[in-house]
Amino acid sequence: MRRLLILSLLLTTVLRLGVSAESDFRLYQIGNSHTFDSLPRDGLPALFESAGFNLINGWHIRCARSLNYITQHPDSVCVESNNFGKWIPALANHSWCAIVLQTHNGSTGNEELNAISTILAPVADLRNTQVYVYVNWPRIQGREFRDVWGSGYSGGEQRVVQSASYFQWLAHELKSNHRLAEEISFIPVGNVLSELDRRFREGEFVGFNKVDDLYRDDVHMSNVGKYVVGLTIMATLLDYDIRLLGAPPKPYGRPTSNFRVITPELADYLQQVVWAVVSNLPSGLGTRVSGVKKSK
Repeated sequence: MRRLLILSLLLTTVLRLGVSAESDFRLYQIGNSHTFDSLPRDGLPALFESAGFNLINGWHIRCARSLNYITQHPDSVCVESNNFGKWIPALANHSWCAIVLQTHNGSTGNEELNAISTILAPVADLRNTQVYVYVNWPRIQGREFRDVWGSGYSGGEQRVVQSASYFQWLAHELKSNHRLAEEISFIPVGNVLSELDRRFREGEFVGFNKVDDLYRDDVHMSNVGKYVVGLTIMATLLDYDIRLLGAPPKPYGRPTSNFRVITPELADYLQQVVWAVVSNLPSGLGTRVSGVKKSK
């Protein structure tokens, strides 16, 4: 019965996307270490493979820097790009199903908006490419996730802060003012973490008291947090019901501080929460934005 349910969900996803199982999905990611926490080299491809998709991906990673910085220093990286190269040749010379961009608090909101336009300018086939903004998580130095995520954002002259209000501002600006409004949507990792924080505080899963427990330091995710990131990206890009994926077949992520084994019970719980958020986000932030095209 479980196998039949898995096959049924896979068929439903395939019909929605218009692609076949074991088809290629081409993804390019641009950002800093938060983007690299999605594990583009190994974890993310393994997740896609577990659902019958072959992830062909590239990345441009510049640690601790914003999109604005990346546009001004296009050859500067902290993680070597693969054979697709850095962002300018990768976007100009290759076609992608999706491009994911991560803004950062090193610049103002307006500077990051302008950087999005700059980065997308060389895209060879933008009409057939879905663009996403990666809703990442806040730095929690001396504070709790919920306090920073719940903080306000006054507008485009303020430096970026990873908060719900900032991403709501960004969604509004992209939708109302940006020439690429119909091509841009969001990957709601921060929203997922906020929901997990609420549930952990209510005692839903023993061993986690708040979402801060998924951090490995003040900035980055532990292996469990990275698994949540990967699930959210996959569910969003593929519009794929991840609830029956099962536990990862091998340890997810390299052993670091705060490493935990992802048991079948924990995997199932996280998949349920991620899908609940991704499939029910309000219009304006997520995959279900009116008029936004689906990934090919």
